[in-house]
Amino acid sequence: MRFLLGLVGGLELLRLGGDIGDACFQLGGARAVASHQGKVDAACETKIAEPREEHRRSPAQHGGPPIWLGGRSDAALRRAAQIADGWMSYVVTPDMYRESLDKIEVEYDRSGRAIEQFVSAHLLFTRLDKDYETALNAAVKSLSIRYSMDFRRAAERYCALGTAEQIAQNLQEFYEAGVRYVILDLVGPYQERLDHLAAFADEVLPLIGK
Repeated sequence: MRFLLGLVGGLELLRLGGDIGDACFQLGGARAVASHQGKVDAACETKIAEPREEHRRSPAQHGGPPIWLGGRSDAALRRAAQIADGWMSYVVTPDMYRESLDKIEVEYDRSGRAIEQFVSAHLLFTRLDKDYETALNAAVKSLSIRYSMDFRRAAERYCALGTAEQIAQNLQEFYEAGVRYVILDLVGPYQERLDHLAAFADEVLPLIGK
């Protein structure tokens, strides 16, 4: 079984009473512990406890589980380039994604790292429907409830919406921007998710790559 660890800090962390700066400071030390690649950095020793020897079992995956980081700020992109095995975004456009990957590449080269593969991923809110407006309205209703805000402008900018052809085109644009792993969040009423997933498989998947 392959295990993947994803980490992200943001509004969710603040709502839990956490400190973003403090959490980001600890990531380097946590990375060392998870991968067993060495001692926790001295700067992090007061924040992260080094595992006791009897608890230091070798990871099932060589080098520890792959770690993907999220975040859109320049600082988040630098952290991904410096310590992560991949970067996963959400609520960005294809152009924003391409620009972020360029920044990660510059920092990765500057850091002197050399890993087998750096993964590029994106979580994409998606609504397949009979037309764009119907899909947009369904996505806005669902996401506005989820995030307790009016999500219409964000949905118009960041979501893959509409017919199978429109969604396939959006996925193609992300692929051309550098995305290689897509995590689909099929938005709408939860009781429709299985039907939504089946419709996506039947109508959108055959169009991908054409």
